[in-house]
Amino acid sequence: MCVDAGTAGEATFDAFARYVVDRVVTRVTAYINISSIGLLGTGLSEFAELEPVTDCTRLEDTVDKYRNIIKAIKIRASGSIVGKYGILPLKVARNCARKLGLPLFVHIGEAPPEMNEVIDLLEAGDMVTHCFHGKDGGWTRKPVLVDAMKAAVDRGVLLDLGHGAASFSFAVARQALSRGILPYSISTDLHARSETLVVSLALTMSKMLALGMSLEEVVERVTVSPARWLHETEIGSIRPGAMANLTIFTIEDGKFTFSDSLRESNPGTRLITPIATVRGSEVKQCSPAG
Repeated sequence: MCVDAGTAGEATFDAFARYVVDRVVTRVTAYINISSIGLLGTGLSEFAELEPVTDCTRLEDTVDKYRNIIKAIKIRASGSIVGKYGILPLKVARNCARKLGLPLFVHIGEAPPEMNEVIDLLEAGDMVTHCFHGKDGGWTRKPVLVDAMKAAVDRGVLLDLGHGAASFSFAVARQALSRGILPYSISTDLHARSETLVVSLALTMSKMLALGMSLEEVVERVTVSPARWLHETEIGSIRPGAMANLTIFTIEDGKFTFSDSLRESNPGTRLITPIATVRGSEVKQCSPAG
């Protein structure tokens, strides 16, 4: 299974379901973008004008129609996206999420909005992605923000790695891990502009091993933890009577050099390499790229 992190909004979700979800072998779930248009791939921000931000009525209709697919409301709360609107789109998303009984999946980046404004709006069950980005305004840059993020985690806010093309810094991750702040889930943010750097979930997992997380911690954060947040009962665990949904991998020992989104390097001694997947009774060999 894979999760689409907010490509479609209420005005584009029908097309997303028809031309993506219904046409691929892999099961796809999704977060619905708070913007009506979602991410059109035109280079235009979904908040170029405030009008594309959906109202809850239209969003509710779409969520009701696709409850089996939609797991959260996506909002990109960073300066390059929201521009002059600052914290307002996140406030809209917060109100809609409460009304619909869904968590928020919040992309963070450079200000505005300021990180303290974002953190103040987060509630238990919400998830922050790109939690270890290295952009200006990040939460690890000020002790007061570190304390605020720790308090948010303590009240049930969850952190997601979301590597991506520009959203993962080894230096930031080291600071967070040294303070005992670990990601709840490890994800790739794999898309057309990040695939040559990110490559695979296995490589992202290997980077977290190189930063000192244990294999058990890393595996939990790509299996049990995300399955729990997505309310999925048939994945993320191995138990009698359940359908097999497994990845078989090896761990290669050696000397490796990994790169983050800033092209900074970090040495590692273990590389996770998938060799096969098992779904039900079907076994498929993995490609060399993992």
